[in-house]
Amino acid sequence: ADEGQHGHRVATHAAGGATCSTVPALDEVGGTLSCTFDRIASGETRSVTITARGVAKGTATNTANLESDGIDNGYDSVAANNSVTENTTVRTRADMEVTSKVADPSTVELLEEFDFIVAVTNNTGSDGGVTLAEADNVEVTDSLPENKVLTGAPSVTSGLGGVTQSSCSGSAGGTSFTCSLGTFASGAVVEITVPVMVTATSSAGQVFTNAAEVSTSSLDVDPTNNENDGDVTVVSSTLSGTVYRDFDDDGVQDGGQDTGVGGVQMTLTGTAFDGSSVSRTVTTNADG
Repeated sequence: ADEGQHGHRVATHAAGGATCSTVPALDEVGGTLSCTFDRIASGETRSVTITARGVAKGTATNTANLESDGIDNGYDSVAANNSVTENTTVRTRADMEVTSKVADPSTVELLEEFDFIVAVTNNTGSDGGVTLAEADNVEVTDSLPENKVLTGAPSVTSGLGGVTQSSCSGSAGGTSFTCSLGTFASGAVVEITVPVMVTATSSAGQVFTNAAEVSTSSLDVDPTNNENDGDVTVVSSTLSGTVYRDFDDDGVQDGGQDTGVGGVQMTLTGTAFDGSSVSRTVTTNADG
């Protein structure tokens, strides 16, 4: 006997050489299917195949039990293996997508705070004739590249009605975050605001790129759109000059006449736009 549970709908069943009950009927949810074999010889195997489909998400438990006169009369030497239970997880089908990741503003100064706006969508449609539905246990994650840090906690700032959770990890100084969105309604769009800044650059006008990614415990029918990149351009300043011999004392380096002076140590001190102290020391090269 095979005992079903709510969540599975019987499509077909077959058992070669057996007589099976008509319960449950096709498309019935739950019920018990009983199949009788007149005799199973020692060493022989008999199979009962049940084809079903899930009609409700969650975990469905199905138990098969073996009964016979010999078992009832105590002639089964290993009675403990006459029953087996199988759990089947039924998931929704969905199509989660990180539709965009945009820096606001798109060009910033070094150490200037700005926001990344991450847009996430649960697309509508169908897959294999099955209508796409809500996505469960949705998470958005992002690991920032070197020299980029959070300046505060990320937050879900739009689309709260389409999700059952809106909690984000991450704090100022951190380099990664995760936003847990719970169950994400079909067709819903959520925006996450991520406050960040760039702390160091290796070139002027440097572009920093990193990706946000979405995941779900539902069956994601198109995982190729689960990640999207965002760029920000960071401008930085440079100071340069020359230490030279001003032979005619006119304040202008005259080529070929006013020669550079190498080996001079130069120190720049002051206060940056954000109030931090600046102190940089360099030594001039052979040309000054």
